[in-house]
Amino acid sequence: AFHATVLCDVYLAVAGEKASSDVVESISIIAMVVSAGSLGLYALVGLITAALLLTKRHGMSSLLTVFSILLLLMCILQLTVIFAYLNVFLFPAALLILMVFFIRKPEQIEVV
Repeated sequence: AFHATVLCDVYLAVAGEKASSDVVESISIIAMVVSAGSLGLYALVGLITAALLLTKRHGMSSLLTVFSILLLLMCILQLTVIFAYLNVFLFPAALLILMVFFIRKPEQIEVV
């Protein structure tokens, strides 16, 4: 979403005062629709991922379960828009939990 709106900002900065108010309004609407659509898509994909991880959590690491719960919470907050700012704190926490999950030594041994 951010990258698409950057292109709009660059165009408006280069065009300056030459752009008519209709063009500026159209670009603003397009940027808002692209931003809202991509954030909504992110939230839906995250909800599906969290739901799949939580339904198959038997035999799954507790860290991955905590990550799934955080992902579910983040996506619900993202959909509310009002509380989406809380993701500024939850997103790094979720990534730290996921990092610990992948860095930690495996608890099981695979026999081939």
